[in-house]
Order: sequence, then structure tokens, then C-alpha cells
Amino acid sequence: GGVAVAGGEGGGGGEAHARRKKALLNKIKKILRLCLQQLNHNVFTTALHKMKDMDPIPTLFMWTLITTLGVHHNLTATFGVRIMTDLIQARVWAAAPDIWRGFRILMLKQRPQSFAVLLAELPIEQLKRLLLEHRDQFFEPLKSYAESNRRMIRKPVLEMLGIAVGKAVNK
Repeated sequence: GGVAVAGGEGGGGGEAHARRKKALLNKIKKILRLCLQQLNHNVFTTALHKMKDMDPIPTLFMWTLITTLGVHHNLTATFGVRIMTDLIQARVWAAAPDIWRGFRILMLKQRPQSFAVLLAELPIEQLKRLLLEHRDQFFEPLKSYAESNRRMIRKPVLEMLGIAVGKAVNK
């Protein structure tokens, strides 16, 4: 996809604008990394909660979230899982492609904590899409998790994973 350039369609201006935008984003990321190392994680959790509720979600939201959880590992179990659930309820897959891509990266980086959220919250169609796009990283671990937690997993999810359906949650 191209980058919109103010002033119409100039020859080559779009590439220069894209390069400047990328350079600026890289500088912002560098500053955010430094802040993450110096500031209390509460500053970032508060900011991330506010950004999550913006419409549209800011471009650097997923990057900041993933980096925050990477620096502050203790946040994954509570804050990270809550944000993942909130993003699913906000239909993150319908957001900008970069936000959905960031969500998928978050799910990969937060394994196995993300498994419960994915299997309980993500709609079947989006779960299928995720498994198609990341089968090697997700399918077997998710299936194993679902087999171990079969009673808490929705019946359609168990069926999609090829697990014999016994006593599953019917949602």
C-alpha cells in the first residue's frame, strides 16, 4: 500500500514521504524504548488503556503494547490478557491492517498466556484465519492446550482443532 502525500500525486514524492515517515516512527520507537526502561510501568499501562479506546487505534499502539509487555514481563498475566480480551471485543481484526498484524504478533509473543484468550474469546472465523496465517506457530500448541482444558473450550473450537467433542462448553 502507498502512503498518501499532501498536495496530490507527485512523481517520487510518495517515496520520500514514506521514508521520512518511517524514519520518524523509528525515532519515536527509540524514545519509547528509553522511556520504558526509565519509567514506572503504570505510566504505560494507563497510556495504553487510553490508546486502546481511541478510534482509530494509534499506529504505534501495538508496538508500544508488545514492547511494554516485553520489558515488564510481570504485566502479561493480568494487564496483557485483559488488553488482548478488550481488543478482541473491539473487533481488532476490523481495524487497520497494521493493528491486526500487531495483534497477531502479540498473540505469538504472549504464548501460552494468549491461548486461553484466543480459544475463549476470538470468533471462530478469526481463529481460523489466525491458524491459516500462523499454523506452524499456533496449531499444535493450541491443540495441546485445548486438549488439556477441554471442558473450558467452546465445542466449535474443539471441532476445528480436530479434538473429539465430549463435555465442551457450547457457545
